[in-house]
Amino acid sequence: MRFKRTPLPHSQRESHMTPRRPILLYILLVGLPLVGVLGVLELGKKVTAPLPASGPWPQGTLGTIPAPPSAPNLVTLLLQVAAIVITARLVGVLFHLDYAHDQRPSAAPVG
Repeated sequence: MRFKRTPLPHSQRESHMTPRRPILLYILLVGLPLVGVLGVLELGKKVTAPLPASGPWPQGTLGTIPAPPSAPNLVTLLLQVAAIVITARLVGVLFHLDYAHDQRPSAAPVG
């Protein structure tokens, strides 16, 4: 005779997160990319820029290139921050709606 296992409600399930798991995830998601960036920067110190294909630049042409602005435009910066905040809030609302959708009470078993 085989017994059927009934799944536990979500509130009674044990968490799969052990105390060590968040630390390992942090090291994996933050530490490894940081080590990769530092490694690329260290390797880049030894690289020299290639010579231009058309030869060296004439001396008089360097002064004709306009200098980039010293500081970013404040309006552009504020618009970029606003776009990021609005997008983050919209994604949060979508996750909240999805979570609320999953929490609906289910029909009671018949029999």
